[in-house]
Amino acid sequence: MPCFSRLLLIGVITACVTACRPTAPIGPTVVAATSQEAVPTPVETVATIAATATPERSTLEVGTKVDVGGYQLYVRCTGRGAPPVVFDAGASSGSSAWSAIEPNVAAFTTACVYDRANRGLSDKGPIPTTSQQQVRDLHTLLANVQVSGPFVLVGQSFGGMNMGLYARLYPAEAVGLVMVDAVHERGYVDQSITPCPYKDCNGVDLAESGRQVQAAPPMPDIPLIVLQHGRPGPLSAGWEARWPAWQQELAARSPRGKLVLAERSTHNIHRDQPELVVAAIQELVEQVRLRDTSCNRADTRRSGVSGSDSPHTRLGPASGCEDRPNNRAGRAARQRARG
Repeated sequence: MPCFSRLLLIGVITACVTACRPTAPIGPTVVAATSQEAVPTPVETVATIAATATPERSTLEVGTKVDVGGYQLYVRCTGRGAPPVVFDAGASSGSSAWSAIEPNVAAFTTACVYDRANRGLSDKGPIPTTSQQQVRDLHTLLANVQVSGPFVLVGQSFGGMNMGLYARLYPAEAVGLVMVDAVHERGYVDQSITPCPYKDCNGVDLAESGRQVQAAPPMPDIPLIVLQHGRPGPLSAGWEARWPAWQQELAARSPRGKLVLAERSTHNIHRDQPELVVAAIQELVEQVRLRDTSCNRADTRRSGVSGSDSPHTRLGPASGCEDRPNNRAGRAARQRARG
């Protein structure tokens, strides 16, 4: 073979070998989950998200901030499934209060925690604010992140009062409620026993908030579990004396309400007995899923039937299907139309 031809052949082989060697991957590098630097902190994630954008699911799982009308609230949603569970913490707490509960709930459904305005990673908001304003903020937040309800609502202490108000103001969006040693509104309205007689307490007008709850529509007919602490602390003596009666009143607000005593817990049941809170949430989630499955089957059976013998004409409120949020909203709309 002529010398020039041999050199040309060698050059072609060298070029092919070089081109076939593995190169560095294109795009982001995948880092093991054990590397702390690979996991962005909530603050870092928040800084990269546009306020007007709907967060991607992966962003929600890490945590982000979303605009609710001039200020942004921090929210994190983990897990998969319906109904989603939404948490609200006590007066001095935020999303981190649910650290022992959120991952366990995310194992069987969607779990969303958030910080109210002026708390945690959320922005400064109006001061003083009220429970009604905070409930409206949460309603806007859930709509903006496009988490599809209806929801099982969970709140501890002051957050329990807020979640009870949410269910009463937006009944079509609530299919269950867990009140974790929730404050009764009278504890804030009665100035002789309120823990904060000032207009601005943690940025909240508690007395006005209590009056808003008193003036709210009735609790919808939804499953309700009230968890009551069994050991004293850290509540005041005035509240401790009234607490058992208050918890009974809260449980009685729904015909499907029940009271559960957390015998080993102080006011912070979510820390003392988190497994009890998880069990209560799972009980309501399973109730909702069982009801929806039964009702969907009933809808399927009646879909091809007409006339007076239709199962639809025999299916009454006792079946539970008439209590589905879509049906409740539909009945309300028909009543307004007739009025």
